Amino acid sequence: MMSKIKHLFQRSGKEIKAFFPDVKEFGFKVAFYRAIDFLFPRPKTKAYINALSDYMEKELSPLTEKYKSGYVPENTQKLFDMNGKIPVFVCWWQGEEKMPPLVSACVERMKKKIPCDYAQLHLITYENYSDYVELPEYVVEKHKNGTISRAHFSDVLRFSLLKTYGGM
Repeated sequence: MMSKIKHLFQRSGKEIKAFFPDVKEFGFKVAFYRAIDFLFPRPKTKAYINALSDYMEKELSPLTEKYKSGYVPENTQKLFDMNGKIPVFVCWWQGEEKMPPLVSACVERMKKKIPCDYAQLHLITYENYSDYVELPEYVVEKHKNGTISRAHFSDVLRFSLLKTYGGM
């Protein structure tokens, strides 16, 4: 019992330190729901998901408007190989079938929200990432042998996708 209480206080301390920078970065509403979610993990509430959706719409609308007006990022090599649509990349290494319910719900929401007339969602997995980008073999090997983590490998993939295709 004492270890659970100690653990809760440790989590609380970490969350309090993160709360104010989160307020500055994301606004009070998102920071509040993130803090509550961190302290008391449970299924995501509608209010939490709505707070994140509102934030994303507010913060990303200037970028989406820019793309709608024909903006093409510099050094974007293959943007229009995607049927002329803005690529939106999502990575779940194990594939859609193995997504936990929350991740699956987020992907389904993206499929509904992304305007299909000018953007297209692409799910990146271990089986298909090489269809989109060519990563240096030494990076792939470092991931295979455990020198770099899956998260680090995902970062390399993300930057490579954005450099190659642009997108959001």
